[in-house]
Amino acid sequence: MTDYPLEAAARRVSQKYVDGTLIVATDNQITFAVPAVVPAMTDTLIVDGAELVMKDLRPIPPAGMPVAYIAFVAG
Repeated sequence: MTDYPLEAAARRVSQKYVDGTLIVATDNQITFAVPAVVPAMTDTLIVDGAELVMKDLRPIPPAGMPVAYIAFVAG
């Protein structure tokens, strides 16, 4: 396993992403700049020593070349 440090911000999930099924109000979202390696849903994130599994991963913008990503993880 290889670790890649990210420039990121973590916060409670924005209400606009809550669908009640995959993403719920108690989840967290981690927004990060495009890393050296393209992220995949099978990747895990380590935040403050805790290993987090992604529930969803979305590029920003949704079409074209991404400038950032949002990963949704259980809260």
